[in-house]
Amino acid sequence: MKISKAKRLKAGFMKREGIIFFSYFFSITFIWFGALKILGFSDSNALIAKTLPFLSSGLAILAVGCLEVLIGISLLIKPLMKLGPYIMMLYLFGTLSTLVTMPTLSWVSFPFVPSTLGQYVIKNLVLVCAAIVLGNQLKDL
Repeated sequence: MKISKAKRLKAGFMKREGIIFFSYFFSITFIWFGALKILGFSDSNALIAKTLPFLSSGLAILAVGCLEVLIGISLLIKPLMKLGPYIMMLYLFGTLSTLVTMPTLSWVSFPFVPSTLGQYVIKNLVLVCAAIVLGNQLKDL
């Protein structure tokens, strides 16, 4: 069965433009949420301070906010796209640490029933993994 030329063109357009649109919206989201943390408007700031008790709360929030902004920027600027997946891996380890450092807040019943916080962390893991895949795709464009 042959695929028509129009279908191939459509598929190529969707693949190429879909990656670009995803990159822009993903970047905007990371920059936006990171900026909210830096400016003190994020509801997750208290959680960040508890997750990183070895840092002062202000420094922990600033570090996570800056890291999120850097992730967003790394998906927009071509020379940084190779660095982006490594930054996201660092972010991934930080995100995962919440499940371990605060198990009573992360789990209703370990390991199959996460709390709302645990669900938030697990969702972030999916987003970070998607960002790593995206970073790999963008370097080829």
